[in-house]
Amino acid sequence: MKREKFGLLSGFIAVIAVLLLVLIYRNGRLLGTITNQGSFTMTAPKNVIIQVPFQMTVDLDTKSNKVNAVGVYLSFDPARLQLLQLDSQQSFCQFYPEKKFDNQLGLISLACGSPHPGVTGKNTLLVLEFIPTKLG
Repeated sequence: MKREKFGLLSGFIAVIAVLLLVLIYRNGRLLGTITNQGSFTMTAPKNVIIQVPFQMTVDLDTKSNKVNAVGVYLSFDPARLQLLQLDSQQSFCQFYPEKKFDNQLGLISLACGSPHPGVTGKNTLLVLEFIPTKLG
């Protein structure tokens, strides 16, 4: 009985928290201030050939905001692609708490950052080299 009450209470608190976030952050405004959100862009060739490596870049555009840390988490179909190399040499990042990939699970993880002032504007975070193994 106590677990049921706790579950209902925690669910109610979660709903209230979501409603508060919706009210606070609405239409790009956070407590009345317009936020200028950054974005990630991935660029790859339109056509690839089986067993011929190709590169894909992951770029960051901060939209004039100062950014000190980023996290990029990507997934891919390991039956069709294999990651050969994960290169972050062009990145603004100086430390990497997480920089790994798993070809069996089809996962890429990057968490990195840099001390003040970080980066403002556009920056290439990753250059990924894949090899296609199957059509699809």
